[in-house]
Amino acid sequence: MALLIFTVSIVISELSLRAYIASRGWTTNCFAPQLDLFVPDSVNGATLRSNFRLKSGSFDIRTNQFGLRGPEIEPKPTDETLRIAVLGGSSAFGYFASDGQEAARLLEELIREAITEGSDRSIEVLNAGVPGYNLFHTIHRFQSRVCPLKPDIVLLYLGWNDLTYVVSESPNTQQHQQRTLAPQWERLLGSFVLYDVIAYRIFQRSPQFAPQSGINKQPTEAGIAQFRKNLDRLLTDIESCGAVPVVCMQLMAAHPDADSRLDSSLGTTPEDVREVKELGIWLRDELTQIAEERQLMLIDANSSIPIDPDHLADAIHPTLVGERRLADFWKESIEPLVSAQWEKDAAIDEEVPDQTDAP
Repeated sequence: MALLIFTVSIVISELSLRAYIASRGWTTNCFAPQLDLFVPDSVNGATLRSNFRLKSGSFDIRTNQFGLRGPEIEPKPTDETLRIAVLGGSSAFGYFASDGQEAARLLEELIREAITEGSDRSIEVLNAGVPGYNLFHTIHRFQSRVCPLKPDIVLLYLGWNDLTYVVSESPNTQQHQQRTLAPQWERLLGSFVLYDVIAYRIFQRSPQFAPQSGINKQPTEAGIAQFRKNLDRLLTDIESCGAVPVVCMQLMAAHPDADSRLDSSLGTTPEDVREVKELGIWLRDELTQIAEERQLMLIDANSSIPIDPDHLADAIHPTLVGERRLADFWKESIEPLVSAQWEKDAAIDEEVPDQTDAP
């Protein structure tokens, strides 16, 4: 009798929650979207689900058929379409933003207004960011998902997630190469709204976006070599795909000019904060050196956007105001490159003879 009463209570609670969700126009994954957003991937461990949909009181997020955040696109761009791909982790994805509020989508809007208005030209920005991804993961994602979509410019907004292996003596182990996916039993339970509420709303722990306390925070020789190897591989793949890479320094609380009110997002002790800020300086200097060596375009979001709680919600994720400022910064930085790329494509088209009347 007790088991029967318990079972009936569970069923009634589940149905009541689903009825409430339906009345609000939300999706049933609204309390634990992370369990539904990711699917297994043989190389990266996990990747974004294609045709994912989330609607809640705070967020409205979808992915397209290619597993990219944003609207549907054609597999092949038209001759009048220039594609910009944004690669990175959760800060590129738009961690705290609903669709249309993330920097990648705002960039598309701004570039279209500035360049394509009144012409046959079109701009598409592909948001290929995936929460938790580092360079290991991004290399495979670019090769398998992004390069086939023929981007013309690839904006790299990454580096922070790589720090976990940069400070490791064994940077190429599986734990750094495969993103963690919730076990299958939990993903199955995640289809029940009651479980999501209990596990992810009542007992949820806040995620941490800075290296943990008590671990080494000094870059190792092996870690530095692996970071350079990974970035070199990705840059080579981008250029081999016929695209132009642009490296952008992430907006981060570890920057020397960051507001001290963001220090709590870097660690729990003054020593933690100091060490993580030193890692941030290392990352900035390393990206600068690599860009100079390869003669790449390098832009720094920290030079244009105030690094304070109005623009950063934690160590690396922009607020909605920050997303807008980041999009403005990207637009101003790469607009000349976009124009030059179009002129280059137009010149190539003029050199190709018209074969219409050929026998």
